[in-house]
Amino acid sequence: MADIARLTVALYANSAQFVSELNRSRRSSQNWAKSLSKQMAGAAKNMAFSLAGAAAAAAGVGYAIKESLDQIDDMSRQAANLSIAVDRFDDLAYAATLAGYEMDTVADVIKDITVRVQDAAFADSGPLVDFF
Repeated sequence: MADIARLTVALYANSAQFVSELNRSRRSSQNWAKSLSKQMAGAAKNMAFSLAGAAAAAAGVGYAIKESLDQIDDMSRQAANLSIAVDRFDDLAYAATLAGYEMDTVADVIKDITVRVQDAAFADSGPLVDFF
């Protein structure tokens, strides 16, 4: 009978140690799951920021392209209004920019000169009559 009592005490002790180890393993697993959850949330946040940054960059590139196309369209329109080739108008606009003037100012000056030349040549009037 003493052997059975010792065996029963040993089994209780072993089962208590086993339950203690199981509880420690459960806590460790829970801590690991919490840590993993936090890391995944951080990774998701970083990915969201990255996607937002990429979308903003794409929008910025799109805006820059639109602005460039608008400037080209404006230059083409002004060159057509002045009856000059676009590349010649671009050269004049570049030279004016180097001198500190804007493209619109160059277009206005060319219009004024064209009107005065036409007045002098066809109507024999205006300030440029003496020039012709």
